[in-house]
Amino acid sequence: MTLVAPPPIPRAAGSLPLLGHAIQLIRDNLGFIASLRADYGPLVEITLRPAPVR
Repeated sequence: MTLVAPPPIPRAAGSLPLLGHAIQLIRDNLGFIASLRADYGPLVEITLRPAPVR
């Protein structure tokens, strides 16, 4: 049996420093989510706080 790693989850562009995607969500939450689905598919990572140090 061979295990294959799943593809990485795409990260949404447009995150602002210290705010992440919070501004987009406040302005038009359903429109923002719909645009993410259209651009990236059903699974996408967004940031709601400062990005963790990697």
